[in-house]
Amino acid sequence: MEMTKEQLKSLHIVELKNICKKYRINQSGTKTQLINKIMEYERPAPVVVHSHPASLSPKGKKIIGVVSNDTEKSRQVGKQIEQKKASFLYYSMGVRYFTVDEDFTFSE
Repeated sequence: MEMTKEQLKSLHIVELKNICKKYRINQSGTKTQLINKIMEYERPAPVVVHSHPASLSPKGKKIIGVVSNDTEKSRQVGKQIEQKKASFLYYSMGVRYFTVDEDFTFSE
């Protein structure tokens, strides 16, 4: 049911509390606090890479993970691979892992 912050602001506090109840979020707080709790709940969890210290990336490189259904990030990594600035490492549980240049960031 993802809603924008503006849509949530237009709701009454009772409606926000009902959404919190549905998501099993603490229903106490001001309207702004409830909106922030809902927005935090709906935000997708970031992909975090945990690697063993013995398997450090080469100098100037870092490891990133891209969720399989994220077409925009996949496209951006694909361009890096074409330019020989990235390489595929492995796939695990719906996430593809790549090594990329240390200064690489995803554009929004």
